Amino acid sequence: ALHYYDADLDDGDTKHQQHSGDLVPRKQTQLHIDYKQTGVGGINSWGTWPLEKYRMDYKNYEFSFKISPIKK
Repeated sequence: ALHYYDADLDDGDTKHQQHSGDLVPRKQTQLHIDYKQTGVGGINSWGTWPLEKYRMDYKNYEFSFKISPIKK
């Protein structure tokens, strides 16, 4: 959950990537919900795949979730 848009942090091809400390937080909260994430980087950091146990097979995945309010 971030108080920034993705585009605030990375505006694409122009490559003016920002750090969150450089930005003014927005009132909105952007929430990313992912089912899984494959490993980042291989055994030697660059050029190889992550270990097999950290990879996701190439296929369609489905999942569901429910967001419920929390009472204080």
